[in-house]
Amino acid sequence: MAQRSASSKLKSVFNVTFMLGFILLFIKLMLLVVNHFFRLDIMAFTGIANILSNTLPIALMIIGGIGWEMNTDNYEQIKKYRD
Repeated sequence: MAQRSASSKLKSVFNVTFMLGFILLFIKLMLLVVNHFFRLDIMAFTGIANILSNTLPIALMIIGGIGWEMNTDNYEQIKKYRD
């Protein structure tokens, strides 16, 4: 059985973080479209829930993207050093 390096495990964690942010953003946009066309009040967030629904998906996507890119660069440098 092939062992995965800590770098690939960390890369997958950042990838999942990015995808979670993307899915949350997609769900929010779909709910906004449904609210617009069917005049429903599904997303009636106020206060801290409104702030979280606006910033959490984008923050997760930024953290996941930056972490994945930094980890990829470090992995390539380590691989080049070993070769």
